[in-house]
Amino acid sequence: MSICIPNLSYGKDWLEKDREPKEVHVGELIIVEGCRGEWCFRFCDETMMVSIHYLPDGSAGEYYFEFIDDARFSGQYFSETPIGLKTTRPFTLYSDLDGPTPTTKYVAGVIAKPIEQKIVIRDRGEYVVEEARYKDKRLKAGDKVDTPIYAGEGSIIVRSNGRWSSFLGPYDIDGCLRTGDCNDLKLNVIREAKVEVWVKVEVDGVVGFTPEGEFLQGCWE
Repeated sequence: MSICIPNLSYGKDWLEKDREPKEVHVGELIIVEGCRGEWCFRFCDETMMVSIHYLPDGSAGEYYFEFIDDARFSGQYFSETPIGLKTTRPFTLYSDLDGPTPTTKYVAGVIAKPIEQKIVIRDRGEYVVEEARYKDKRLKAGDKVDTPIYAGEGSIIVRSNGRWSSFLGPYDIDGCLRTGDCNDLKLNVIREAKVEVWVKVEVDGVVGFTPEGEFLQGCWE
């Protein structure tokens, strides 16, 4: 990560107000605008890595890009408009996030321009802290938490009584939220959350949505 606009505090404290997820209600959906961690604004093909610089209001600002040369990143540039990358996997474009409604299927090799990330909260879930395995004054046994969002580098943010906090989770994030065994915290899973990561993209002049990770390789693959 050459350029990082941090959106999280990884310390053992409540997140500052300007670093909390910015939620937008679209119909019955809750959508988090902007970047929630180091992993969410990187998109790579075989020749280039693109990073989205988000503004404080959660909207996309500039698009940074670096060229990949012999498995190394070289050069650093920016653009005010989205940058096209050659897709490495087949993917489906959806017209909306509510259904979602599929519109077009693409094969690998087309050019797609990542515009924004959209974290879609379909169910906040419900969890109760059984054990806090760190010493601080945030979450403690008996606290209810919801809306777990993976923020990169093993960090997970959750909401508790209207406030947001982060904790260290295991490598298997999905397993953590399914079983409640989450390194720093032991959770009682009352109802598992359903949080999805989507990307707003442009393909051949058509703008739609596709699941993050479906259309491009990971930057470290």
